[in-house]
Amino acid sequence: MPVVLSRLSRRELLGLSLAAAAGATIRPWSAFGAEEDSDPQRFALLSDTHINADQAWIHERTGIRPWDHLMQARKEVLALAPKPAGVLACGDCACLHGLPADYTTFLEAVKPIREAGLPLYLALGNHDQRDNFLKAMPAKDAWRNNLAGRYVGIVRSPRANWFILDSLVATDAVPGSLGAKQLEWLARALEAHTDKPALVMVHHHPDRTGKMGGLEDTPELLKLIQPRKHVKAWIYGHTHAWGHSERDGVHFINLPPTAWLFDPKMPAGWVDVKLEQGGAVFELMALKKDHPKHHEKLELKWR
Repeated sequence: MPVVLSRLSRRELLGLSLAAAAGATIRPWSAFGAEEDSDPQRFALLSDTHINADQAWIHERTGIRPWDHLMQARKEVLALAPKPAGVLACGDCACLHGLPADYTTFLEAVKPIREAGLPLYLALGNHDQRDNFLKAMPAKDAWRNNLAGRYVGIVRSPRANWFILDSLVATDAVPGSLGAKQLEWLARALEAHTDKPALVMVHHHPDRTGKMGGLEDTPELLKLIQPRKHVKAWIYGHTHAWGHSERDGVHFINLPPTAWLFDPKMPAGWVDVKLEQGGAVFELMALKKDHPKHHEKLELKWR
């Protein structure tokens, strides 16, 4: 991971080059310069889209139609001016079981984003199914760096490098983990890219107890990122909530879902990110415009 869906414009896709990160072959995708009218410091973040094969499918408990929510988020992202440099999706692209037809419908949903000239970087969540996911992705677009069965990568921008990880262990099982091989890769990759702030994106949330259905090797990941001062944030989804905390200078940013909510008081939506010198602004774009947290901004300063 990440699997990257290229833009569908006639202009040449972002320049690509293979690079070595202390023995691990990676492809750092340049996320800026996608279009002349894009802002290289701006990114749109989605999470937990949960798209079903049937566009009309409704989540029984909440009455939410995930397709409709993603259509609204897509419309809002495409209306941004200037355009973002790219769109990052933090896992659970598929509804519940990661069925092949779910990904067919998901690709239909995001096609206008690609047609607008925006590259789309996809992470895996616990409701995805790795083989079905990869088979569904267009072969010419999907960069697949296999790391012990996981897919990882780096998205470069002028003011930060995004490290996208793969925490999927088993489809429709709640907890996730990275595993020793992926943690080793991340350590080497971070050491090879100390020139800019590092933002780590993984679907599962920090779980220091191992009993909360989050990332089971949270202590190992924290031990890896906290001493490396250029690592500024851990960005995640999974909990279907919007939130932020900070510990030892590392920011923990919980992305909202575009699909259903576990807590109806929480906002569904997406996040508009603007990278700055020495920090970033994460702005919540709630789907319900009367939600009190709509346009809430996390004005973060890097350690």
